[in-house]
Amino acid sequence: MKKPLIAVIGSALLVLSLTACGGGSTSATDTTDTTDTTVVDTPVDSGYTNAEDEFLYDVHSVDNPVIEKNTDKQILETGHIVCDTLNSGETVTTISNYLTSTGDYEGDTAIEFVATMVAGAVINLCPEYEYQLP
Repeated sequence: MKKPLIAVIGSALLVLSLTACGGGSTSATDTTDTTDTTVVDTPVDSGYTNAEDEFLYDVHSVDNPVIEKNTDKQILETGHIVCDTLNSGETVTTISNYLTSTGDYEGDTAIEFVATMVAGAVINLCPEYEYQLP
């Protein structure tokens, strides 16, 4: 049972690494109100839980080309798969090693991508596994 979940998460991250969805964000600026021009990537009423909003914020805080090519929905799905895999008995180390060795990305980009997705998911979506983070 553990192997198929690892394969699922590997497939999800492979899809994330190969997807090129544009990734750019647009925002409108109200020229009549110059007191606050803060651009917020995630709307207040995003439809996500607070934990999911925090996960997305943390992931998007990292300047990684693989992450930036994906939608919030794809990123959240991968984060939830990480937690489901941990719930099945796998460890953070096993998941990270598997993804780094099987992903369609190389070097520092791969390590940063995997670390961001796995650590972000653990910290925000399944904090009961934080003790496994290095």
